[in-house]
Amino acid sequence: MGLFDFVTKSNRKKQKSREETGNRPTQTKVNDYSGSGSIEKCCPKSFDDVAAIIDKLLLGEPVIVDVSAVSSQTAQRVMDLMSGAIYAIDGNMGELTKDVYVFTPRGVAR
Repeated sequence: MGLFDFVTKSNRKKQKSREETGNRPTQTKVNDYSGSGSIEKCCPKSFDDVAAIIDKLLLGEPVIVDVSAVSSQTAQRVMDLMSGAIYAIDGNMGELTKDVYVFTPRGVAR
């Protein structure tokens, strides 16, 4: 299963859930990030690595994404998908430095 298949399958499930409830989806898990205080840094080497990063966000873990190792086109695609994921889970993102961003799920201050 490719990344596009993963995203579209996930979106179909969410759309079906929205149609059944008639509401905007809400995140049911309360994010209480009281872990070690460290945030994992991810350096995607290709667009296919983004699914694993999004999985971490879905588990309520903040991540730092460094896109400096990929081409500018791939970096833009990574950022587009990450921005969509953050919007979908009602999270936040911020730029730390050029090509390095922090993504946090809902309920986690950035």
